[in-house]
Amino acid sequence: MRVLIIEDEPQLLNTLAEALREEGYAVDEAADGEDGLAKAKMWDYDAIVLDVMLPKISGFVVLERLRLHKKTPVLMLTMPHLKSAASWKAVPHSHCASLPFCHES
Repeated sequence: MRVLIIEDEPQLLNTLAEALREEGYAVDEAADGEDGLAKAKMWDYDAIVLDVMLPKISGFVVLERLRLHKKTPVLMLTMPHLKSAASWKAVPHSHCASLPFCHES
């Protein structure tokens, strides 16, 4: 499986990528919404892990634009206080994970 992680926090991006690679996934990375959207449109991923709060363009905008072209499954990452934001109504077919979470090696 090929996964794209779009996350601007370097430590979290590295942790997620390492954890997925350890499980046998092929992982591509993007550190901002613009780069992530370009990669998501260019390649066929089996899944995308997408941060909500990104530089250049937000995760909500990335998902909205991506949905014009592809139906790739998306797991959105956010802080608990943002899960109640009205913007979530625009992404009913995505899944959400609250940060922080723990990965044990």
